[in-house]
Amino acid sequence: MNEISSNVLNEIITNAAKAWVFEDESRFYYGEGPIVYNDKAKYNLMRNIGIRWVQNEILKLEPELNDNAKFSSELFLQSALRDDLMNNFSYFEEHKFTKSKTLIGAQGLFLLAYPNADVCEGVIEFILKSQLPTGDFIHKFDSRLYPTAFRSNYYTGEVLFGMARWLRVSKSDNVNLKERTVIAITRALNFLFPNYGVKSYSHWMFYALTEIHLLMHEKSHVLHDDVSCMAK
Repeated sequence: MNEISSNVLNEIITNAAKAWVFEDESRFYYGEGPIVYNDKAKYNLMRNIGIRWVQNEILKLEPELNDNAKFSSELFLQSALRDDLMNNFSYFEEHKFTKSKTLIGAQGLFLLAYPNADVCEGVIEFILKSQLPTGDFIHKFDSRLYPTAFRSNYYTGEVLFGMARWLRVSKSDNVNLKERTVIAITRALNFLFPNYGVKSYSHWMFYALTEIHLLMHEKSHVLHDDVSCMAK
């Protein structure tokens, strides 16, 4: 078997990044080859943000791709971001034809993709307001931002992953918000494990637990002592 060096892997990743095709400047096609998902009806906000998360990871290797990605990100924020100034939070809303919906998982993925964006604190506030007394989260809101009964096996993991990543890498000096985020993560974990455990198909929850583990063991983090209580 031929050895695969890090240079070869980097080249493969870079070529894949350059091959991404935009449906317009703020959306992506979702496939290449025999089937190309370029129908607007196939658009999915969470896939879009997930691609941006991967894209931003690749930009750490290939910064020359940054200009196009930055321009696309700005248009994406303009098209999907909503601000509720009265309630002091921000959220990402998905539009399909005449309908819209807000998914809590999309908020978590945004924190992964843009952990240092100015709007992150508003998104965190929205997530915190979406947490139920049980510790779980409201997973889906309708077009009027009313809660629905829908629940996904993936969204809680995405939210916890995003919040833990934001805590770990954000340059925010909002200590109060960070403390409330730690409490929210702790409450969610205390709810999840007795009621659901970690499902084998919920890869997002495994990502989240890995990120929380890293957060707990980074002594330089301002909330290290508080976060460590989650291990008890």
